[in-house]
Amino acid sequence: MVALTGALWLAGCAPAGQSSLSTAAPAITNIEYYPYLVKGYQNSYPKRRILILMPVDAHQATAISGAAATSYQGNTAIGMTEDATGRAVEELYAPPLAPVVQNAIQQSATEAGLIATLAPDAVYVPAKDLNEDYVLESRIVRCWVTKRPGPGGDAGPAWFSAAEFAVEVTIYKPPFTVPFWQGKSGSNYDDPPVDSNAISPEDETAIYDQPGQVLSVAMTRAVAGIFDRTELYALVNDDRMSARR
Repeated sequence: MVALTGALWLAGCAPAGQSSLSTAAPAITNIEYYPYLVKGYQNSYPKRRILILMPVDAHQATAISGAAATSYQGNTAIGMTEDATGRAVEELYAPPLAPVVQNAIQQSATEAGLIATLAPDAVYVPAKDLNEDYVLESRIVRCWVTKRPGPGGDAGPAWFSAAEFAVEVTIYKPPFTVPFWQGKSGSNYDDPPVDSNAISPEDETAIYDQPGQVLSVAMTRAVAGIFDRTELYALVNDDRMSARR
């Protein structure tokens, strides 16, 4: 009973923002947008002004070793590294996602041909004097990567990473309150890619060393998917009259 009481007291003294139930080591990684990774939609949109608001981070961290760790020293939980038994040996964290994704959306919109600027607000507020053609709201709803060893071989274990990212988007046309367009864009990315024709998993080689890079690919594809779609392009291209003119 004394030992149990001591263990509970120590758990209660764990630093704020850290998982007190997990024995996995925390690791900080970065997520970034890879310009021109997704090709085909560059400079396809008319030169319209679009204001990119700060995304809302609504993604749920998967339970890590029995504890739902959501943050570590101000960083956000974005995944884990597992051992051969499926036990988490490393908890993966990244700097706050909202500004990273906001900048990614701006870069993708610029690639598409739009004139994109940033705003610190997360919610669209209609205003007649807003000097923008469109305003984009977004919510991060999925953001997770898992890295695990493969069956191995003479050269040691082969590592496999699986990442998923998704964002919900609402675009407004000031000063109207009814959305101009709404949609969801997501991407799953496996490294190495799942290949049913491979002779064995040992023959597959990962492209990226870090799981944060794998998640960066998924994020880049999901963000580019906002603008790389026929229906949104058609709406913007056919929208000849701007409400602010």
